[in-house]
Amino acid sequence: MSEKEKLVLFLGSADREGVTAKLQAVGSKYKRKMLESSEANWKTMIKLFDEFEITSVVVKLTNTTFSILSSKNYEVLVDELLTRIAEKPNLFLAHESLITGERSKTHEESLGTLR
Repeated sequence: MSEKEKLVLFLGSADREGVTAKLQAVGSKYKRKMLESSEANWKTMIKLFDEFEITSVVVKLTNTTFSILSSKNYEVLVDELLTRIAEKPNLFLAHESLITGERSKTHEESLGTLR
């Protein structure tokens, strides 16, 4: 039986250039998939856990992602993907506003507080 290729999996836009540059420098393979996508794409995300040895998963949650996670249409896929992620070292990133429900400041509002 051949050994599976190792892969770091980014779900959402959590793959910043500094992180991916470091992974490339050490010869690690990575892949980015978007959670804000079709059910068919979610199935491909789940298949990655069978095709590769996933070494870690980094997930960036957005308002849209939260909606998908609670959608009846995605219920089985969400359960399967989260179960697979839970078996690996993982990091979930979410902006505070996702939890508090508060609207984030616009760029202009943020600049106004600096004056």
